[in-house]
Amino acid sequence: MVVRLRKLYEKWEKEDDVHMAILQGAGGTFCSGADVKMLFELGTKGNFSECKAFFRELYLLSYTLNTYEKITVALMDGAVMGGAFALNMLADFRIAAEQTVFSVPETQMGFHPDAGGSYMLSKLLGSFGEYLALTGECLDATDMCILGFINGYIQSKNADEVVHQLHALNTDDPEIVEHILHGYNEGVYKDPDSCLHRIESINNCFSKETVEDIIHALELEAHGRDYGWYRDVIDNIKAASPLCQKIALRSIREARLETLPQCLKREYRLSCRLISGAVSHDFYEGVRARHVDKDQMPRWYPPHLELVTSDMVDHYFQSLGEEELQLPVEEREGIPETLQGVPHHVEEYETINRLETVPQQSIETSDILEWATGAAYARSGSQSTHVSQQAETSH
Repeated sequence: MVVRLRKLYEKWEKEDDVHMAILQGAGGTFCSGADVKMLFELGTKGNFSECKAFFRELYLLSYTLNTYEKITVALMDGAVMGGAFALNMLADFRIAAEQTVFSVPETQMGFHPDAGGSYMLSKLLGSFGEYLALTGECLDATDMCILGFINGYIQSKNADEVVHQLHALNTDDPEIVEHILHGYNEGVYKDPDSCLHRIESINNCFSKETVEDIIHALELEAHGRDYGWYRDVIDNIKAASPLCQKIALRSIREARLETLPQCLKREYRLSCRLISGAVSHDFYEGVRARHVDKDQMPRWYPPHLELVTSDMVDHYFQSLGEEELQLPVEEREGIPETLQGVPHHVEEYETINRLETVPQQSIETSDILEWATGAAYARSGSQSTHVSQQAETSH
């Protein structure tokens, strides 16, 4: 499916009569469960080259979406998880209905936020990106809107009509698309049980240097407070792969000073090494426990955070040499090859720099919005949008 999507996007980008691509999953759901099982089966048979080829295609698709020259729209109305989250977040117009549920549960399966996931999580202000990655916390559409993950919120009953109106357009003007979507936009209200009420505690605890320090900070704050929430957060952190928790934490923090292409190259290193099982087989153990045997009892190695050494983590971030991920950055962005591997401040060369604003009508969360402003995804200077469908394609 990844290869097919990328080829379709590239085909549409060259066709003059195509103005927009719409990404919509079957039943509104975007999950990569089938891909995870495929990688599990390939890896257990030693077909690592095919696994690496899959990651190359996936990350190239992410990069293509990020630099796309036409309008893209992502329409979500169900589970949006893992790598599918990253693909949806790269669209110009990210529309969610009330049944949308988002999470990045990769560390619970012995993996890491990829396909640009570390980049996007790093753009959330404060330490909310670390919180989502280490806990696998689920967010509803309201939370996603407030955080800037989506820039449009509609009712499920209107989804088909929205798609119909978009199909009827014959324009590459994003303001016209925005006008149509605005007509269906619903106000959002903060759920009393939303984790967004815990922003102060999340920023305080998840800004600590190590995963162990984060847990310790949560334990300290739990005394004399609502212990139930802290207990659940700590349990979720400890339930995930200790190795992958440390990898994910470092990955997100490195992403704050990287461009998306740099993030994708780093994530490719992590994915290739996790799938190879050179240091640990946590990916295979996580998939086995969550998706194959479904006993929900993964046997991680190392089994505890304190047993995960810096050398172990460093191994996953090392260059792959001649096998590094190659992206057409100079072709699509005009950035010389000599600058592509140079770490720099995101705003200096980054093409993703147009902050999306959260629709504020009917939002009664000024305190949250003040904290979350700028939490969306900067895209290239292109003024167009695109959307693609996983279950079916339309243009």
